[in-house]
Amino acid sequence: MKIIKKKSKLKELLYSLSKQKIGFVPTMGSLHAGHISLIKASKCRCDITICSIYVNPTQFNSQKDLRNYPIEIKKDVKLLKKNHCDILFVPNDFELYENNLKRSEFDLNNLDKFMEGEHRPGHFQGVATVVTKLFKIVNPDIAFFGEKDLQQLTIIKHISKESELKIVSVPTEREKNGLALSSRNKLLTKDSFNSAKIIFKSLCYCRDYINTYDIVTLKNHVIKLFEKSVFNLEYIEFVNVKTMHPTEKTCDNLAICIAANTENVRLIDNIIINAKETN
Repeated sequence: MKIIKKKSKLKELLYSLSKQKIGFVPTMGSLHAGHISLIKASKCRCDITICSIYVNPTQFNSQKDLRNYPIEIKKDVKLLKKNHCDILFVPNDFELYENNLKRSEFDLNNLDKFMEGEHRPGHFQGVATVVTKLFKIVNPDIAFFGEKDLQQLTIIKHISKESELKIVSVPTEREKNGLALSSRNKLLTKDSFNSAKIIFKSLCYCRDYINTYDIVTLKNHVIKLFEKSVFNLEYIEFVNVKTMHPTEKTCDNLAICIAANTENVRLIDNIIINAKETN
């Protein structure tokens, strides 16, 4: 695996590989099996797989959250080599932003109006900024993203719709207790990790009883479950996958989304009811 820090060097290498299909997996590092599922998906569909590791400051609302984000580059390199990633791009702030470490402004078609966009103002503008910069540098044929960050996935598909780039979604990988794999899971205490099963349990309950109870009743049931938990429920929303807007009526393209936090660790998860509509 080649490890490259300069965008000029990466572009030079990619120019020599221009006839090959390039797959790209952008990450913020602290890699886990969820990231590796993206690498494997790329390896199956592309000739060359590139992973980037960059903790993007412009998508963080809290400097404390940015400082606490886990960084394990040596472990990440070892994991990527084991899974036959071809190129690792590890830029610094200057390589991506030069002397202008600011978010750009994108028309996100109101996909950022609710849930994560409401709770983390500007977050998706930061995500769109860095992803667009990385896409311009790597110029991949296919980019791979996990369904765990469903709102992010939908927004990236939106900002890429005018390009030839194909965005491929990969199903969420989970712990044995159902918790969606996340780099932030490492920040949980043992007790909090065990308690986090309430997130997936709540999603499964809503999925299983979507045709039995109305959405308001299901949401109230989840709220009561969390009242007995160490996790604070930020939101439980039923949304149209295409618009990311909450609904109180069942429909096609439905997803159930949750955000919860404990001990300064914030987790998100979702279940897509009609998975065939997400690609």
